[in-house]
Amino acid sequence: MFENYYFHTVRAGMMESNAESLALIGLGPRGINVLERLTAFASLREKFPLQRIYLIDPTASGEGIHEIEQPDHMLLNTVASQITMFMDHTVEDSGPILPGPNLHDWALLNAPKYLDDGPNTYLPRKVFGRYMRWVYSYLSERLARYCDVIPVRHNAVELEREPGGEFRLALENGENYFVDNVILTTGHASVEGDSFDKRCQQFVADHKQDNPHLRYVAPCKSRMAEQLKDVAPAAKVAIQGMGLTAIDAVTTLTIGRGGWFSREHNSDGMKYHPSGKEPSIILYSRSGLPLSARAVNRKRDDEQHQARFFTPRAVSMLKTLHGKLDFETHVLPLLMREMRHAFFLSHASRCEGNQFARLLDLSMSDSDESRADEICAAFFPDAKLLSWTQLSDPIPSEARSNYPAFRDWLLRFFRTDVQNASEGNVDNPYKAACDVLRDTRDVLRSCIDHGALTADSHRRFKSNFLPAMNRLAVGPPLNRMCQLIALVKSGHVCMDFGPGPDMQLDSERKAFTVTSKLPEGPCFAADVLVRAQIPHSDPLTDISPLMRAMIDNGLARPFQNEDYSPGGIDVDRNQRVIDRNGHPQPNAWALGTICEGAKFYTYIVPRPYVKSTALVDAAGVVNDLLERISSRASDRSTSLEDRVPLLQM
Repeated sequence: MFENYYFHTVRAGMMESNAESLALIGLGPRGINVLERLTAFASLREKFPLQRIYLIDPTASGEGIHEIEQPDHMLLNTVASQITMFMDHTVEDSGPILPGPNLHDWALLNAPKYLDDGPNTYLPRKVFGRYMRWVYSYLSERLARYCDVIPVRHNAVELEREPGGEFRLALENGENYFVDNVILTTGHASVEGDSFDKRCQQFVADHKQDNPHLRYVAPCKSRMAEQLKDVAPAAKVAIQGMGLTAIDAVTTLTIGRGGWFSREHNSDGMKYHPSGKEPSIILYSRSGLPLSARAVNRKRDDEQHQARFFTPRAVSMLKTLHGKLDFETHVLPLLMREMRHAFFLSHASRCEGNQFARLLDLSMSDSDESRADEICAAFFPDAKLLSWTQLSDPIPSEARSNYPAFRDWLLRFFRTDVQNASEGNVDNPYKAACDVLRDTRDVLRSCIDHGALTADSHRRFKSNFLPAMNRLAVGPPLNRMCQLIALVKSGHVCMDFGPGPDMQLDSERKAFTVTSKLPEGPCFAADVLVRAQIPHSDPLTDISPLMRAMIDNGLARPFQNEDYSPGGIDVDRNQRVIDRNGHPQPNAWALGTICEGAKFYTYIVPRPYVKSTALVDAAGVVNDLLERISSRASDRSTSLEDRVPLLQM
């Protein structure tokens, strides 16, 4: 939409003589959040101290990994009304509010044919990409009234500090820009393969001649259709993982091959109609469990669970009392009490009505935990007391006894989850409890960010709690899970290998062999192995020239929590990049997945009216940037006044 040229415009007011320049590197959602704040300050303040802003992104600006060329069946997993790129009043001290539509409001005018479920529609990702492009265009054109806005359609390959404190930014085409300030919003990393990836790739290279279907698909950040387009219908595919990326792979190999679904008569289920181009597919994972379906949304855009126990104040008290926290000992009990509270309030509403639920809410909030549990047990003796063990590992011992028992249990588990999800995230007790994990995510962040956990606890948190949390609270749309059940019933997908099956590089079969650990469990010799996960953000394995240069020249360093390296570069609480020597840099900031490690759960899009952390962080960075420029201008002015008498002598 925009070519690589200068937006030279007549300023709305006089440019400050000491105005500075900024390079914004990366224009996915995080970059657009920053651009929105810059535009709001420029539009609604008398003076704007930035004279020139470089918007650096090699692709069509705004869309990030949500390419507009994607097929319709690649869906978002957040409803349209809960996505926005514009600031709102819930973010305190964020600066001026620049009105703008959320994704649903924009789609009403620009993509109405996709809004089957109104505000609760899970739109195609390409529609979100189109929305992002529109936001970028709108903001860029408006910002260009107040400063030079320069789109740069090349990758940045090097960032180096100059002796005067500014930066030299080198591009892949050989050009160099000198800028006073830098904000990094580069998104998902491009990483070199780990030892597992390299072994699989070598295995394919060694045996491809004997098995022409043999292929390994390493973690990738986008374009699943491109990765899987050469998989032949005759191939057998094993997908390692059962998360959102795995769902994308299954969708690509079924709907993406021309298959389709219909509703079964006299049933809430679906039937799959194959095209004949689908390969055989299995899914397996450490837990052996698929993601839970996202419950039908029953909450307003601005509505969240109102925490009674897992609150910022409670976490602050824990930190004061214990210093570094242990997640299982200090945090999880509070979080589980909050989830049980939501569970029983939902249970009370559906059994006794909203008035009774409000009375129960007051009674439980004023009681200690054991008394609250007694109250719930007295009123609802048939309701099981919710526990993290039950939620994170729901497979009963009898289902582990043999393969047929597990297969039957898994199908019942699937159907129960779908039924729960269809009742919604307010009316169904289990889904209401799981939605607490989303609604209190900012409180959870305060327990994790900047090394708030001990190193051992942080390691266990990422390995054990986080996958279970994602399975319970960050699943695909309900319709996707209904489709997955239909694929299992039709025999096109198998996912009943149980927890932690073995995967071997089978030189004899020239295949990736997956073997269930369940008694009487299946064995599957796959031609194609898909490692279905998003690349981990690790500065030491990031192959992008920009990241390598920043680590090599000491401009950035990996985040480290004692002896544990969770990933991402190190930033301080103002999102300032911390250099090799541990010094926060006053004119360099980073947002999003580039600092996933120092910050927790950065890869989400902003949600309106709930003080979204993405909006909070963008506002904080732009405020910090403009305050720094203002302070430097004041210092220069004072220095000039001090020299005036000498000049007059």
